[in-house]
Amino acid sequence: MLAAAIAIVFGRAVSFPFVSLDDAINLVENPLLNPPTLQSVLAFWRQGYEALFIPFTYTFWALQACVFRAPGTAELPGPLLPQPFHAVNLALHFANAWLVFTLLECFLRHGRPPGPEAHPAPALAGGLLFALHPVQVEPVVWVTGTKDLLCTFLCLLALRLCIAWTDEPTPATSMRRQPRTLRSTRFVLATVAYSLALLSKPSAVAMPAVALVATWALLGRRPRETARLWVGWLALAIPFVLCSRALQLDPVSASATPWPDRPRIAADAIGFYVAKVVAPVSLGVDYGRTPGSVLDSGGWHYPGVAVLFGAFALASCRRVLVGAALLFAGALAPVLGLVPFGFQEYSTVADRYVYLAMLGPALALAWGVNSRPSARVGAAVACVLLAFGVRSSLQVGVWRDSETLYAHSLAVNPASAWLRNSAAHELMQRGREREAIGLLEEALRQRPDYVDAIANLGVALAKLGRLQEAVPRFREAARLQPGRADVHQNLGMALARLGDAEAGKTQLREALRLNPRLAEAHDQLGIALAREGDLQSAARHFAEAVRLQPANRAARQRMERAVREILAHGDVPR
Repeated sequence: MLAAAIAIVFGRAVSFPFVSLDDAINLVENPLLNPPTLQSVLAFWRQGYEALFIPFTYTFWALQACVFRAPGTAELPGPLLPQPFHAVNLALHFANAWLVFTLLECFLRHGRPPGPEAHPAPALAGGLLFALHPVQVEPVVWVTGTKDLLCTFLCLLALRLCIAWTDEPTPATSMRRQPRTLRSTRFVLATVAYSLALLSKPSAVAMPAVALVATWALLGRRPRETARLWVGWLALAIPFVLCSRALQLDPVSASATPWPDRPRIAADAIGFYVAKVVAPVSLGVDYGRTPGSVLDSGGWHYPGVAVLFGAFALASCRRVLVGAALLFAGALAPVLGLVPFGFQEYSTVADRYVYLAMLGPALALAWGVNSRPSARVGAAVACVLLAFGVRSSLQVGVWRDSETLYAHSLAVNPASAWLRNSAAHELMQRGREREAIGLLEEALRQRPDYVDAIANLGVALAKLGRLQEAVPRFREAARLQPGRADVHQNLGMALARLGDAEAGKTQLREALRLNPRLAEAHDQLGIALAREGDLQSAARHFAEAVRLQPANRAARQRMERAVREILAHGDVPR
């Protein structure tokens, strides 16, 4: 039933294309995956990519990129096919829903007197809630959401193995050696799965707390019985926290929220998520709930919802409901704003952050169905799940292409400069620079120091031939963010087109100093050097451009022409 429900609600996403929202940078335009090589995969493990250290996720994508692409030639790889990537996401979502179902059965079985097996309906209801809730749409139908699905799969698998490890051997097998060996194997496998989860997405650092809640609050194990596991997991998590903060944290966001205000930001986020779980309306990719906007609004309704949520769980005096609330809050802990993270520049909250945390509401629903097994309760739960399924199906349609996604998301949050910039970038990819300029200018009216919008406005102006207007934009972007290699590249290209060859070369060299993997910068610098007669240096840059971007036919032709001229003049380097 889980598989059928997921196929009905999410199945049409298999036919969707990639969207420009991060799918381009992570997959479609990622030079390390087009095509992947052993060296490019190792690069993900050595230094991460685009300020993210999620090497196992990128390795998973690399394996898919080897198979899921259109036929190419010996020199040019074919483009990635989006349909198999979407199918893998659906398979991961089903695996996660199945693991949630088995975990709920374990939690509900605790404390039940020995006897015949209980009916699976309560656990199935919880599994369907996890599978069909509308907040799950974003990570499931967004190819970049693979990192959330893969991380959650490994976390749930680790938790399931952890629970199996804590199970006491039966009297019939307690004297044998096999149960002890089996328990040790489960412990090792659980730790391996958790290690891979950390390498898939940093938010897996929450799992030691989740494991403690599951074994102590839900299964009644004494903390000292399982301390070896969750303390060991905590020791594993600390290096990943430090590494992720070093790679991902923007210094501005780290200092934006004073410590005394962070509990309020966290309470606001929990209240927001509780409201979305109960009433999943107006879902978007950017809610605009930055720390500054929350503090400036002066509103306390979402923190109030969080307080009511916790009070209700405690007042119920039910171990399962308290455990469900702790699972929900514990899984969200890394992204509540108590510790700053990069995306807070746009919003503290996002649908994808609640994916694993939906285990808590799923447990609460399963407990409710199990506590009051009646036809009336069953019918009510079925109606709620059906309504969520219909709502999710409608939300899936929002992701059918980039333009639809941005239009819907801007309707949810019209004040988002980030969404306007992203929508403008999509228009520029389609050659609609004049429309893009309007969106970018509006984004800069909302946020004058938004470097991405400033840089994109420069690119749009340059594509329209308005180089005199583009250059000041690039200079402003370079001033605000001197480490942006793409900005220096675009500035160098614009200056070269305006006839300032020396300044253009200086900017292109700075771009390559910051990022040696910029194929276009190598190509353009090669052109400038060839014009000056330095054919050997030009040929080296053309060759590097071809190596980094095999589909660049023009760079290949320029490289071959430079080599022919070098050979014709007998100027062969020794």
